[in-house]
Amino acid sequence: MALVWDLNLSTFEKLVMLALADCANDDGECWPSIATLARKTGAAERTVQRSIRALEQSGLLKTITIVGRGNRYWL
Repeated sequence: MALVWDLNLSTFEKLVMLALADCANDDGECWPSIATLARKTGAAERTVQRSIRALEQSGLLKTITIVGRGNRYWL
């Protein structure tokens, strides 16, 4: 999680990345819901979704959708 502080990200992108890092295991994998990330960051769910898309586009985050189970994220 400490590495996230040094990344050049917007405020909400950094908050979402910190929340994901907080949930991640030692392999950088996590699966929090959008609602959980919104609660942790204090941002709206839509803002969290936009931030996740931006992090994916920057290559800092990989998302896999598992039908019926939600998303898995890798930092």
